[in-house]
Amino acid sequence: MTSVLAKNRVRSVALLFTVCTGLLAGALTSTPASAAYAKPTGTVNVAYAASLGFLNEKVVSPAFTAADGYKFSGSVWPPVH
Repeated sequence: MTSVLAKNRVRSVALLFTVCTGLLAGALTSTPASAAYAKPTGTVNVAYAASLGFLNEKVVSPAFTAADGYKFSGSVWPPVH
């Protein structure tokens, strides 16, 4: 009976340690509040298949720019001659 309790205690301590380590790692790697409000700048360059041209130009580009604030520049890959 004591071995079952000991195994459960070890599992509980291991789980608690894992959760605490994950929370600590998340807290240490989170973005500082001042950086979270910085305005995004720059352009994202994307290469896509010709069959996705309409979708990327009319749907993805405006949605991406609205959501993230970066400009979207796309080109068909491989280039059509």
